[in-house]
Amino acid sequence: MAEPSQLPSSRSGVSDLLEIAARLFRATLLKCLPLAMLAMLLAMLPTLYLQVTGHPADGTLPEDPRYWLLYVLGMCGSVLFSSALMLRLQALRAGSVTRLADDLRGALPRWPTVLIASLLGATLVMVGLLALLLPGIYVAVCLTPLTAVALLEPVNAIDALRRSFALVRTMWVKTFACIVIGGLVVAVCVFTALLVLSLLAGMLGGSDDAAVRALMTGGMLVALAGATAFFSALCLTIYSAASSSA
Repeated sequence: MAEPSQLPSSRSGVSDLLEIAARLFRATLLKCLPLAMLAMLLAMLPTLYLQVTGHPADGTLPEDPRYWLLYVLGMCGSVLFSSALMLRLQALRAGSVTRLADDLRGALPRWPTVLIASLLGATLVMVGLLALLLPGIYVAVCLTPLTAVALLEPVNAIDALRRSFALVRTMWVKTFACIVIGGLVVAVCVFTALLVLSLLAGMLGGSDDAAVRALMTGGMLVALAGATAFFSALCLTIYSAASSSA
């Protein structure tokens, strides 16, 4: 776990922030991966439902009400487990070991705030991207610590958005650089893992085999869960660095 002397500050450089986040990720991966996998599985529920029901991949939205029910439930559940993941990272960094029930119990009271703040934040990013590309990117970077703020501080959803903007504004460039570099590294790792799985699938006999599809889906779930765990560690690191001088 990260020692107190290794915690980030607002004076930490990009390489320092990435190193601290990577160290936290490596030290907590095995304990955090189950929560990350559950969060990703819930987020993938609508996609899995379309695959099971054989909906054509033509880009059209399904009219099946069960799809939209799974979409809402999956989104809400994913936010809850992502919040629990953040709490577990925070506890492990402090040297504590928690159980799944403890993480969920701790996240549940703040879950509505995190959910509303996430929806509002996603709306702001979408509006910024549709209006002009750069405002959307600026907003997205400013909202990097939003989950941590809404989860760890006694604020409502609107104040969580304001607090997130205030925290990142003074270190926006460093936050942007961390996201870009971290995202590129994670993308390469995920792409490599999926490439290996694709080669294995080809060796096992084609994409129509149910076992091969299960292998690909499971591998993608693990890869995306690992990416989720890393970015949670990075967001928590950036939050800690920004709030150290706020």
